[in-house]
Amino acid sequence: MNILAVDQQPTKFAGGQERSLFEVLTQLSQKPDTKISLCYQEEGELLESYRDFVVYERRISNRVFSSSKFPGMLLDVLKLYGAHFRRQWNVIYCNQYFDLPIFTLLSRLTGIKLACHLRLMCPHYLSHQYRWGLVSAHVLIANSEAVKQSYIDAGIPEHKFRVVPNRINIKEWKPDGIPPKNPKPIFGYFGRLCKEKGILDLIHAFGKMKVSAELHIYGNVRGAGTEDDFLEQCKLAARESGKQNDIHFFPHTSEVAKAMQTCDVIVLPSWEESFGRILLEAMALEIPVIATNVGGVPEVLGDEFANGLVEVKSAEKLARAMDTFSDWRTKDPSLGMRARKYVIDHFSDYNLGTQIMSALKGEKF
Repeated sequence: MNILAVDQQPTKFAGGQERSLFEVLTQLSQKPDTKISLCYQEEGELLESYRDFVVYERRISNRVFSSSKFPGMLLDVLKLYGAHFRRQWNVIYCNQYFDLPIFTLLSRLTGIKLACHLRLMCPHYLSHQYRWGLVSAHVLIANSEAVKQSYIDAGIPEHKFRVVPNRINIKEWKPDGIPPKNPKPIFGYFGRLCKEKGILDLIHAFGKMKVSAELHIYGNVRGAGTEDDFLEQCKLAARESGKQNDIHFFPHTSEVAKAMQTCDVIVLPSWEESFGRILLEAMALEIPVIATNVGGVPEVLGDEFANGLVEVKSAEKLARAMDTFSDWRTKDPSLGMRARKYVIDHFSDYNLGTQIMSALKGEKF
């Protein structure tokens, strides 16, 4: 199979979507008679790694229809149209619905099958061009049942969907040493800093904790107004909590596993979450997690780990959960090992490439 994969920016700094796509394409590239081409809008540091296996790459100027950028978009489509007759792509594999507009046009012009991997919940409003792309796609791959249902509720036909949960490489995500012996338990957050991720809820909850602890927040501000505005809101909330000396802000790090292993518990306080890949990564590192009971998160935290689910936007209940988990290393020292085993049993990526390939072909599995 010849696959034209689409990503806005090949980077591991933007979020889990980009890392997940790279892992999927790496596995697909290792399958017999499979060739990967890559189309992107912005360059990123993962390009060098992609070049180990992609056979063709092209940078485009825009992914959506816009009157001001129409000439450049049309030129991109014509160039890809010409490249198709040399490459003979069987499927276009978009990484998010934002990629769909011009690639839907390319699919219509060439007859190439169109697939889109949906890793975000459906927005409250879908523009005409995104809805056109979703309805036109031959296959839609959702990373959770919650994501699938959110698009069905928006009017996208159910028969187009295949659900393939996020998975991680257990060999890459493993503890690398002796667990930390922190004087006080450290709660960690890793991700974008924005209102919808529940950062302010987390800071408020930390202020209500009865147990003495530290809160480490890793991430950059994206999509939340100006960076200074939201970061100042977070710092103000930290001061108002009365525990500002125990709340520490760190920029996004590429050494996520290393930083995560300095923490005792990872918290994901999002208002909306399609899956929560960071939960798998933490548990694979033998670190328990607390997360809001939204979107696809309950599909991740099953069995005994459902105890880590809390009500969204409730600082009081989040604080109680953080107090409860604060001394797990003493009261339940095998919890971390059980968390890793749970991820190995349910979310190992050993057959991820096979599932994605079946989904791209439109097969049931």
